[in-house]
Amino acid sequence: MKILIFLISAISLQAALAWDYKNPGDWVNESEVCGKGLKQSPIELVPSMFGRVPKIYFNYLPTNFLKINDHGNLKFWAQESNTIEFEGTEYKLEEFHFHVPAEHKLRGKTYPMEVHFVNKSKDGKAVAIGVFFQLGKTNKNIEKLLKTLRQNPYSLIPSDKFSYRYDGSLTTPPCSEGLKWVVLRKPITISPEQLKKFRFRDGPTNRAIHPRNGRRVLRGY
Repeated sequence: MKILIFLISAISLQAALAWDYKNPGDWVNESEVCGKGLKQSPIELVPSMFGRVPKIYFNYLPTNFLKINDHGNLKFWAQESNTIEFEGTEYKLEEFHFHVPAEHKLRGKTYPMEVHFVNKSKDGKAVAIGVFFQLGKTNKNIEKLLKTLRQNPYSLIPSDKFSYRYDGSLTTPPCSEGLKWVVLRKPITISPEQLKKFRFRDGPTNRAIHPRNGRRVLRGY
């Protein structure tokens, strides 16, 4: 029985690690959407229009997190309930993770790192919130998160809520579409020493920029 359990675990682990960032063309083996989807992420954020966009109401609180290394990305799973309200619907924060360098481009600029907060509703819809990092002073909130695995995720959200909105997808397999993306314009800082803690031997953990295919990018508060 122990041998059987070990074999099942090994097979499951192998399946979970089947894709990597070195061979993104092979992602179609995980899901055809990764290669054929027309609303894939990330994209370059060049606004189509300026206007009123739905406000996000954050209810993020001090929380314990479980840290894992997911295909080279540091991922933090929330152990307590945190929510946002978006377009009248409540979404629960499942996890947030980091990409080095950033995945989205902002008017041609690539930042050294980006964090994605993945929020899901009871009916399976998802809102992903992206925040850029720029090199600068030590980020005490990042330092606390890495040392204690406890932090208020709202401490990683900039006070300036000006954002870019578009319809996109997960940026890793299965590349599922239907996500609402909210990428905040203003970056927060991280020191060069801290950034090293998010880099792994396997290299970059960002997916290539994808075509907009006629999608609008809205901007506003």
